[in-house]
Amino acid sequence: VYRGRDALIEREAALKVLPASLAENPDALQRFLAEARAVGRLAHPNTVALYEVSRHGGSYFLGMEFVPGG
Repeated sequence: VYRGRDALIEREAALKVLPASLAENPDALQRFLAEARAVGRLAHPNTVALYEVSRHGGSYFLGMEFVPGG
């Protein structure tokens, strides 16, 4: 998970990345996308919001609400 910034709307975001090497594994990719579907259905004050699911090159990523702290 990386800390990023959406420059267009000027907000911080968390980027959870599935590297291309793992995206080639059908099981790993399906688990990652299942997580995205599950998080995308949630709306609760104690969970982060999912902004985007995308692919760049061979890597997939989830763009999520950034929450400071550990």
